[in-house]
Amino acid sequence: MNRLITGPLLAILGIASPILAQNTWIVDAAKGSGFSFSDIQPAFNKAKPGDKILVRPGTYFAATTNKGLRLLGSPGVLIQFRNPQIQTELIVVRGLPAKQTFIMKGFKFTGGSLGSTGVFLDGNLGQVYLEDIHLTAYASGLAAQFTRAALRVRNCRQVALAESTLAGRPGLSVEDSTLALSGCFLAGSNAGQLSEIVWPSHPGLWGKKSHLRISRCSAGGGAGKVTSQGLRATSPASVLLSCQTSLSGQSSEIWRAGTITKAETGMHAIAARGGQLLVDPTLKLLPQGKSPAIFGSARVQMARIPSLRAKGAAPGGRLKTNLHAQRGSLQLLL
Repeated sequence: MNRLITGPLLAILGIASPILAQNTWIVDAAKGSGFSFSDIQPAFNKAKPGDKILVRPGTYFAATTNKGLRLLGSPGVLIQFRNPQIQTELIVVRGLPAKQTFIMKGFKFTGGSLGSTGVFLDGNLGQVYLEDIHLTAYASGLAAQFTRAALRVRNCRQVALAESTLAGRPGLSVEDSTLALSGCFLAGSNAGQLSEIVWPSHPGLWGKKSHLRISRCSAGGGAGKVTSQGLRATSPASVLLSCQTSLSGQSSEIWRAGTITKAETGMHAIAARGGQLLVDPTLKLLPQGKSPAIFGSARVQMARIPSLRAKGAAPGGRLKTNLHAQRGSLQLLL
C-alpha cells in the first residue's frame, strides 16, 4: 500500500522545483485600479515563467499558454467567457516544458456552454496543479448535445487536482496521463432529447491508459432516458479503460451510478476494462438496480489504502501542498 504514496505520487508531486516569484500582473475586465490587462490572453503573452497573474471577477475571452505561471483568483471569483458558441476550450495549457509548473487556483467558470471544454491540459511535460476550480461545462436544451468535458487532460506527465467540482460530459476526461485527485466531486451529464436531437449520458470520470490516484473524492454518473429513438443508457460514476487506478476515501465519499430508467435492470458504479483497480473497502460504491458495484475485465483488489489529503495555501504567492498519510506526509512547496 505504501507504494501508492512513494511511487506514482512522488512522480507527480515529489520532484517539483521551486517557482521564483518575478512579476505580478492584474487582469481586470473593468479596468479598475492597478490593473495590468483587461483580458487573460495578453497577460499570458506578457508574463514570464514564474510570474503571478491575479484575475478579478469579469467576462473574458478564452486563453492559451505554455508557460509555468500562477493564475490566481480570489475566493468565489466568477469568470464568464465571451462568445461561448464558438469556443471549444476556455483555458488551455499546452506544451508546458519539463521543470516548469503551472498553478491555477480559485476560479468558478460559467459560459462556454456550446461545444466547450472548460479547461484543457494537453501535452504537458511540466507539472500542473489545479485547486478550488469549479466548472460546469454542460448545458440544457439544444446546447447540451455539443458540450464536452469540464476538464480534459491528455498526454500530461504530472497533474494534481484538489478541492474542485467538475460537471460535464464527462466531468473529467483523462487520457495517457498521470493524475492525482484529492477532495473533488465529478458529475456526468444526463441523457436527453430535444425534438429529434438525442444525446447520451456521461460518467463523472472517464479515463484511458492513465495512472490515477484518487483520494477523498465522489462521483456520479448521468441518468439514462428512453427517447423516441430508443434507450440512451444510464452511465456509471466512472469508466476506466486500461488504467492503473487507486480509489481511497471514507464512507462519506460516494461513487454512484446514474438513475436508471424503467427499461434498464441496473448500472454498475464503476466500469473498468483492462488495467488494475485498487479500491478502499470503506469507500461507498452505489450501483443501480441489480448490477454489481464494479464491472469489467480489470484486475480488482479491495484493500485499505492510506488516505491522502492535499491541502493548499498560497502564502506570499506560493502554493504549499501537504499530502497526509497514515505514516507521515509529503510536502510540496511551489
